[in-house]
Amino acid sequence: MRITTNAMARNLLLRLDTVNRRALEFQEQLASGKRINKPSDDPVGANRAFRLRTSIAEVERYVKNVGDSKDWLLATEEALRQMVDAMHRVGELANSAATSTVPASSLDAIAKELEQIQEHLVFLANSDHGGRFLFAGQNTLTQPFTAAGPAGVLDFGAIQREVGPGQTMRINITPEFLDGPNSVLALVPQVSSLVKAGDFKAVGDMLTAIQAETDELLSYVSETGAKINRLDMISQRLTESNSSLTRLLSDTEDAEFDQIILKLSQEEASYQAALAVGARLIQPTLVDFLR
Repeated sequence: MRITTNAMARNLLLRLDTVNRRALEFQEQLASGKRINKPSDDPVGANRAFRLRTSIAEVERYVKNVGDSKDWLLATEEALRQMVDAMHRVGELANSAATSTVPASSLDAIAKELEQIQEHLVFLANSDHGGRFLFAGQNTLTQPFTAAGPAGVLDFGAIQREVGPGQTMRINITPEFLDGPNSVLALVPQVSSLVKAGDFKAVGDMLTAIQAETDELLSYVSETGAKINRLDMISQRLTESNSSLTRLLSDTEDAEFDQIILKLSQEEASYQAALAVGARLIQPTLVDFLR
């Protein structure tokens, strides 16, 4: 079969076009740093990279939830610890006032300090984090307490956060311990009134209730601290998972620069070789000179 000059020219152009396209692909990989820049580059790899990115985005969402939850719990823990300190002081004052030997001037000073503690407890009961009230149930945008007691109907709804696949955590302490006749906010005014009245026996009888409320606060502090510790462990696991997924994504789609540069050099050499071969095969003919 006779091979014409036109056929050789077409084959040469086809070869040059193929080499040029591969060289452009390698240049794109060098520019982007990615081995896969479009699905057609590696359909299987592109699908895997998509699934890995989805997993990374999910982990990052959990990381954010864990961080927000921990910040909320840390703010809650601090408010509870200050309430515990306040109630310890209430117990000390009540114990001092529970004896008939205390002079009237001292009783007046104790009553005034108890009033200041009550104001501080109300302030702590209205503690907020980022503009959201910690002890307001799910109704976090409405201040739950006034100096006279609950500002309205208290909300006891739990705030849940998703901190991992199939894992949720309740992050709020609902305000039951701040409501009712034996609550923290109700006890201190009672003690203050009894101190003012000089009812030593009644003040002494309140010591058990004061200790019970203090113990309840301490249980909430322990519960909150345990959740913070759990979130720290979850955060560590999520960080490790994110690192692993990121590494797998890099292995899947990142370009290996040394190999890409070598391949690009080979394609450039192939291109130059094809040009040289073409120049020898397609020699000028008499017709070319007659044009």
